[in-house]
Amino acid sequence: MVTPHGEIDIVAERKGALVFVEVKARRADGIAGTPEDALTRAKIRRVARAAAHVAAQKGMSDSPREFLGAAVDLSPEGAPREVRLLPVEDVA
Repeated sequence: MVTPHGEIDIVAERKGALVFVEVKARRADGIAGTPEDALTRAKIRRVARAAAHVAAQKGMSDSPREFLGAAVDLSPEGAPREVRLLPVEDVA
């Protein structure tokens, strides 16, 4: 979902809470680092700003929000091999 504050990869609703997921994928060669390395504090802050915009659009500004990172390991050919969901605690 694209907002004026940036893109959010996945937006879902679970038990009355909005869930925002930032997806990062890297090839197994490790040249670009791990997917977790790409889930920086700055990236999560950007997602949090975009999430506030989405929540306001949906009339859910007061609803709880959950932030997750999805770390995807890719094979050398680019096929997904493993996906790890990582809770993001600090979005400030």
